[in-house]
Amino acid sequence: MLFRCDKSYLVNLSNIANYDSKTRSLSFIDGSEAKVSFRKSRELVAKLKQMM
Repeated sequence: MLFRCDKSYLVNLSNIANYDSKTRSLSFIDGSEAKVSFRKSRELVAKLKQMM
């Protein structure tokens, strides 16, 4: 499932390894990182909870 977490990033939610809500950054299983916009952070948390 793809998610637009910022204007510059379209991410695959199944590849996320970690989400740090304080810095609003995503870490992926391959070691790369992406930032999450302030407005999209709540929506991202809801989608991640829904996936589990």
